Amino acid sequence: MAPELLNGSSSRVSEKVDVFSFGIAMWEILTGEEPYANMHCGAIIGELL
Repeated sequence: MAPELLNGSSSRVSEKVDVFSFGIAMWEILTGEEPYANMHCGAIIGELL
């Protein structure tokens, strides 16, 4: 999920959300690992925001 969507506002949905999701998918495909796998979900949200 793109960071701008974490507050639940659908007004911030744009092509940037798709670019973020594509980047995460490419990371997983190319490295075989999840990005931020060693972080707690609260820490991930804090880092992204």
